[in-house]
Amino acid sequence: MSPRQISERIDASSTKNNNLLIFFYIFGLYIFISALSTTDLMLLLPTHTFKMPFISFDLDLIYFYVLAPILLFVLHFNILLNYMVHLKKLYAYKGQVDLESIDPSLYSYAFALLEGGYKGTIINWFLWLLVYFLPMLVFVVIYQRFAAYHHQWITLLHLIIILFDVFLISSSMIHNRSYLGHSQNSVRYSSHLFIIMILFVGFVEVAFYMLFFHPMIDKEYDSTVTKPYQMTASALEREKVGTFSRIICKINHPKSLLHGEDATMDCFPRLVVTEEEMAKISPDRLYIPRHLAFTESAKDKELILKYGARIDLKERNLRYADLKASILTRADMESSELQGIDLSQSHLQAVKLNNARLEDANLMSAQLQEVELFRADLRGANLVSANMAGADLQESILSDAKLTGTRLEDSNLEKATLINADLGYADLLRAFFRDADLTGASLYKTGLTSSVFEGAVLVAADLSGVSFVEGEMKTPDFDNTAMSGANVYGSKMLTHGLSVCQKRLLVNIDTSSHKYLTFYGRRVKYLDESIRLIRSKEPVPECQDIDTAELKKELETRLETMLKTSCVQLEQEEGIYEGNEITKESFLELERSCSSIL
Repeated sequence: MSPRQISERIDASSTKNNNLLIFFYIFGLYIFISALSTTDLMLLLPTHTFKMPFISFDLDLIYFYVLAPILLFVLHFNILLNYMVHLKKLYAYKGQVDLESIDPSLYSYAFALLEGGYKGTIINWFLWLLVYFLPMLVFVVIYQRFAAYHHQWITLLHLIIILFDVFLISSSMIHNRSYLGHSQNSVRYSSHLFIIMILFVGFVEVAFYMLFFHPMIDKEYDSTVTKPYQMTASALEREKVGTFSRIICKINHPKSLLHGEDATMDCFPRLVVTEEEMAKISPDRLYIPRHLAFTESAKDKELILKYGARIDLKERNLRYADLKASILTRADMESSELQGIDLSQSHLQAVKLNNARLEDANLMSAQLQEVELFRADLRGANLVSANMAGADLQESILSDAKLTGTRLEDSNLEKATLINADLGYADLLRAFFRDADLTGASLYKTGLTSSVFEGAVLVAADLSGVSFVEGEMKTPDFDNTAMSGANVYGSKMLTHGLSVCQKRLLVNIDTSSHKYLTFYGRRVKYLDESIRLIRSKEPVPECQDIDTAELKKELETRLETMLKTSCVQLEQEEGIYEGNEITKESFLELERSCSSIL
């Protein structure tokens, strides 16, 4: 083959590779900018579309994050393959043609200057940055940005693409070493350094997936606040990994160590949407909550709550998302994973949350009128001062939930579980608690006008200071209610609606004194006193058919179990209260009261 033919062949290859490289970087730059510009609000409400370059086609956000990295990976593979083939040609013909005389090409120029001193080193570094490092950067940005959406399979796809690209880059550089044998040492050493850098990137992204992403999408795992006694054995094993993750996070956030600020959740991918962002992108949506707040027309409210448009957030994973003061009226969030989410002060009127998991969620002062929470899990949730008028909470789990000052008038809590829940000062006007389990719950100074507790369990519940309007159909219904150990200090329970047998096992203790501590829904000393007083009572003759010695023994066992469980919880949570002297003092006092039991 003549020198001219060789030059023409290399020129054709250079032109083709230049065009491919330009196309690749235009496409890659568009993907990179699109990923960087994706906001948390766009991930929360994925209705945004991306217009694909070179073709007039709009792609939904989810499909974009699936197809874009796949296409980019295919193009990158093509670039690496053509670079290898072109380098092979240059190496084969390097003695037969003057490489500096052919058409300019980044590939050719970098090869021609391999022995060109610092110029050759700089050009090759620049080439490797463009061909190897920058495409990897785009993949990492896509992976990290979309991780907050908490979609297991798409994020796993992104990680697999990164690992495959790490393999391609490493293989390409190792294979191309044979063509760089005559180059200066700095170029060869740089190739080794680039391989190490790329492998390190792959290791870091795998570590991110295992330590920070996986805990957020695992349904059995709670990375920060799930109480150990509520977790399965497998989840307890994952908690060990979560502890290590938080240690790593604290090291990366010195302010957590120096100033006692809790920044550990910043390491975990989650959505953070501000009220200003939501109002800015959809100002028309503000009409609904404003109209609900200010209109006096019951018909208007009913129409909005029953027939307004719904946002589809069904079966989403929004664990630990910060959506404070969000406007999500009538959103459909059925069967969603919402553990630890912050929805305080949010508009959630008529939202569907049936079968949703809201353990330790913050719903403080939220607007939850007519919300659907059928069979929802709200263990440990903060619902202080929330408005839940007309809420459907049938068969929901509210154990250890904080409902202080919550409005629950006309709400339906039939067969709900409220063990150790704190409903102090709540408004329970016409609330329906039929067959609900309120064992150990606090109803301190609640309003129980026309509320129904038929068939409910109020064993060891604190009913001190409760109030209701006297008169026909205004007193609460305690028909067939199990009330052994219930505290009725300062209430009207002794004179209204209770049978002789129910009264027999009531307790009259002033729980407002410091002696009877209430700490996160646990009245350990009060429960201990309840057991002592119940044991001192004997069934009266007229109650033999109901309150037998066997039943009394069963109730005593139940109270003792509650007491021991509370003390076990305290043991397991000792480290949580370090640094807060007020809380720690109360914790230590309760711990001392448990020392005789455990």
